[in-house]
Amino acid sequence: MSEFRPLYSAHAIEKCAVSVTFNGALPEKMFSNFIREISMHLEALGLKRQASSPAYTLDTASGRIVTVADDYGPATFVSNDGVIELFIVPNSFTFTTQRYVRWASFLNSFHAITAAVLSWFDNAVSVNSLRLEYWDRFIWTGEWDDFDLQKLLKKDTDVLAQRIFASGREAHCHTGWFEYAGTERRLFNVNVDLVALGTPHNPTRLDPSVGIYILVQDQSDVENVKKFADVNLIERLGNLHAVSKTQMAALLQPNVTKRIGLGG
Repeated sequence: MSEFRPLYSAHAIEKCAVSVTFNGALPEKMFSNFIREISMHLEALGLKRQASSPAYTLDTASGRIVTVADDYGPATFVSNDGVIELFIVPNSFTFTTQRYVRWASFLNSFHAITAAVLSWFDNAVSVNSLRLEYWDRFIWTGEWDDFDLQKLLKKDTDVLAQRIFASGREAHCHTGWFEYAGTERRLFNVNVDLVALGTPHNPTRLDPSVGIYILVQDQSDVENVKKFADVNLIERLGNLHAVSKTQMAALLQPNVTKRIGLGG
């Protein structure tokens, strides 16, 4: 009997990312010095800076698109095995990994690689937004002819458009909303994609699959950045992680949540 299987034996996570955004951008000279010093630090950790394409910005005075100076453009660092990427611009950075084992290991890797980066930014600006993203994938062991999305996802969820359950083949559903609490707001994005995909387990054919993307992002209002930044970053990440798990568990059938360690 056909069933959905997680991409890996223990979990379904293809990729996980954390983005930290600040309430202002580092000045050009400071950012240039920062990238020069952090490049040596990151190389010692096994991440090398990649050649980048020219970056552009809008000159609000003239209304023209202008080229960003090389020293002020995006800087991308990638591990030797291509699994970890750190993307840095003057007002934010994003840490991404394709090797996810468990949350504690992810946090340790995030802290080891980004602690020095965060320290540089903290000298001049404050954190005002934190985002956690998960990409999960489940592979259908049968064909499109017997594809049954309800074996993976609950049909009674209010997050997904009901039409996706009747599609039978490739389809996409995107949902987003805000929740507000005090001086902060939280953004949710939930995307579900039904696609035929080649996988490491079966590279010679295209298997029906379901990709689930969940984004949770906390953001401060302009007047309360200091209050937002006063909360420990790791503590905030832990909260976003718990909320992401709850959202995923609300989508999946109980037997699937149990299989990938979400309980139920």
